[in-house]
Order: sequence, then structure tokens, then C-alpha cells
Amino acid sequence: MKIETDSINMLFRRITILAAIFLTWPFFSKTADAREYYQLPGVMHVHSIYSSGRYSIEELIAKAVEKKLGVLVLTDHDQVVMEYGLFPLRHLVKKREEKKSVIRAGPQAYLADIERLNTRQKSVIIIPGVQSSPFYYWGGNPFGRGLTAYDYRKELLLVGLSAPDDYSSLPRLHGGFSTRYARDLWPRFMVFFAAFLLSVYLMLQKGKFSKAGLAIALLSMALMINHHPFKSSRFDPYHGDQGTAPYQEVIDYAKNRGGLVFWAHPESNYSRGGVQMGPIKMITKHYPEVLMDSRHYTGFAALYGDNSSAADAGGHWDKVLADYCRGRRGQPVWAMKPSITRWNFRPS
Repeated sequence: MKIETDSINMLFRRITILAAIFLTWPFFSKTADAREYYQLPGVMHVHSIYSSGRYSIEELIAKAVEKKLGVLVLTDHDQVVMEYGLFPLRHLVKKREEKKSVIRAGPQAYLADIERLNTRQKSVIIIPGVQSSPFYYWGGNPFGRGLTAYDYRKELLLVGLSAPDDYSSLPRLHGGFSTRYARDLWPRFMVFFAAFLLSVYLMLQKGKFSKAGLAIALLSMALMINHHPFKSSRFDPYHGDQGTAPYQEVIDYAKNRGGLVFWAHPESNYSRGGVQMGPIKMITKHYPEVLMDSRHYTGFAALYGDNSSAADAGGHWDKVLADYCRGRRGQPVWAMKPSITRWNFRPS
């Protein structure tokens, strides 16, 4: 797609104006002294060897110093997992693939490494963050070559979360033990628990009822384990597209813990037409509509390697900003280029 020069200039003007407002906000705040802040050039959306990156954090610091950068915003993948389970015991009879990530290495180790390097050197400020894929859903036949994972690349950048629990408790598929959704999931669990109690009664009887009770007991215990209520997400990948709901929960979670949230690359072409990975195809279509459908996020990637229309005049970004001006949103949405940017810092 060819973009006219005037459109490009208009886009850059708008991004520059809004970025200037965003970056100088502390200067106009009633509670902040303008002299307390200074700007540093930096890079956002950086991966290290904790996930899919080529370099260690130490090596990234060296490269940042070489490029005269003062800030690195790390966004290693929080968790890189795919699972497919067979009905009716999808969480017990399943195939799982997992790659390097912050969760696999341990959030405590990840944050400790960043803190150690921030303490040891003062040339580059390292800001912790992750790139998160909170949800995807399956389509196709698991016994053929038509099995497809949709929306795995529909991702968020979560920046500034500083506690290990901030990462381990993220509301995402395939997370760890959590009581967050126990109340919502408890009724289903209780159905199978009631079946288990019935099986105990039958096993106390004589004859064929006792054998039937044993069979029901084994099946109901398997179903109770499979449908336990202590999951990290109230969604699963077997019931189709769930809209923005799984992502909004992550946005709200990160914002409530003091983080910034950016939609990573709403119009990436990487898997738009499908990418074959062994027997599985990955498809993530463009999703600029989430800018309108979701709320409370900080911004989105507007300029990157693929052509993007979300920041065009009259596009999704303009509509979101118009909503803010009309009082329909509590905060503006910032356009981000996931490379060199400028950050305000107060010297400690």
C-alpha cells in the first residue's frame, strides 16, 4: 500500500505533538516541579535471552551505550505456551509445547537481574516489562492438518511491573494456581463433586451398584481435577473468539498494579495469512478495532515494519482521541514507535 507524502507528514506531526504533550506532562502537573525531570533517549520493545532475544541484558546495555541511549525497556515474552487437550479431559489429556520466557526462567530471577544491573551501572536505565499473549483459540481438526491457533500474536506490552507476583499472577491462559476466578468456576466443579458423593453412596451398596459407583468415582475425580476452580483465567481456547474480554482483564490488572499497557502491533502481517508451524497453523488477522473496543490502556504501536492505517487521519486513533475529548474516556491514548523514543525521569 502506498501512503501519500502529505499523509505521512500529517501522521508524524500528530505523533510529535501528542508525544510532546505526553513527555512534558510532568512539567504542567500541579504536583510536579519541572526542574525535577530530564529526558533520555531510549528503546522500547526489546527482547533478551530470557525469551526470544539474541543478547543478554549485559550485552544489550553495551549496545545501548554504543548507540548513546539512556533507557532500555525490556519486553521479554511473559510465557510462550501452547496446549491442545482432548475432550472431555482437555487439561489432563493434552499436548503442550513451551519455549523460553520470563515465567519459565522465573520472574524473581528476571527482576533481580535487572535490579542488579541498574545498581551496578548508571549509563543505561533498564525498565522491566513483558510482551504478553493472554489468549488464543483453536479451530480445525486435531487429527488432520487443519488445526489452527487464532490470535496468538494478538499481544500487549506491559511495562513497569516491578514485583515477581505481578508476572506470575497475570490473568492469562496456562498460568499457575489462582483464586481470582474460583467463585465463577466453583459451580461447575460442584456438579462433579456431587457426582463423586453419589459414587461413594453407590460403592457402599452391594452388587452391581458398587461397581457402578467405582466407575463413577474414577470419572468424577478425573473431571474434578480437569475442571478445578483455581485457574489463572476464566477463559479457555476451545470456545472460539472471546472478543476483547481476555485482554481487558490483563489491561486492568496491569494498570491496577501501576504498569503501562500498549497494544503491541495491531496490523502486523507476520501471521495474517497463516504461518505453518509443524502440524499447526497460526493465524492472527489485523486487529486495530481493539483500540476502540478496549479501555484504560496507555497506547499502541503506530509505526513499525508493516504498513499501518490505525493512525491515519480519521482512523481508529483519531476516533479514540475524539472520545477522550468528548469525555467518554478517562485518559488519552498515545501512539508509540517501538524503537527510539524519549522518557522523562526524576533524578534520585
